[in-house]
Amino acid sequence: MRHFLVVALLFVLGGCMGENSYDGENGLIGTSGETVSLESTLGAISAQVLHSDAVALKAHLGGLQTHIETAQLETLRTLWRDLALAWKRVEALYVADDLSEAMIDVPANVDAFHIGNTDLHGKLDRIFAQSGDLAIALFQNNTKSINALEYTLFVDENLTERKRDAARVMLSHLQSNYAQIESFYAQNALSGGEEGVGVLINQLIDSAYKLKEWRIGEAAGLVVKYKDDPDAARF
Repeated sequence: MRHFLVVALLFVLGGCMGENSYDGENGLIGTSGETVSLESTLGAISAQVLHSDAVALKAHLGGLQTHIETAQLETLRTLWRDLALAWKRVEALYVADDLSEAMIDVPANVDAFHIGNTDLHGKLDRIFAQSGDLAIALFQNNTKSINALEYTLFVDENLTERKRDAARVMLSHLQSNYAQIESFYAQNALSGGEEGVGVLINQLIDSAYKLKEWRIGEAAGLVVKYKDDPDAARF
């Protein structure tokens, strides 16, 4: 597993440096033969991967905010899928929490998957059926998460005004968190040397585990807890 993750990291390094190659010992070798320092490579990852993906994530959110007024469900669902993929790019290499304690809780504010035992769908159904202030009803982070927005747009074919109002609250919450991520990466870069590489490798390990065990294994019935009991609802 560790060998695979190191190779994956080298692909990340190589991808952000274009035509450059990696000599396995000294670092990246540029097209003209010069050695590119690890510090500059990590700086390029910070700018061209971490920050660029965060900027793109904010842009995807803007599309949803624009089209929520039209209530065109298929368009909104397509935009949500684009938003989810953009978030996964940011989440898979989310290292901001290693760089600052202030960024630790941001992913949980955005993505409630596999966090806690709350019946999120049941809670949202009750909120949609009520008529009170949505800003108060949706006070918990998980009720304003990207998962809550997914349920709001996909639960049925009736996007009521109440659901649209709820979606606006969710989008505002996501915008606040996405802006925090983008701003952080704009001002902070990976540390140079082994420390920066270690942060990236640890995040790749964490993302690989969650993908294998949570995102795929539980739904497919491959993990001990749900052995031979596949259920697509766990996706």
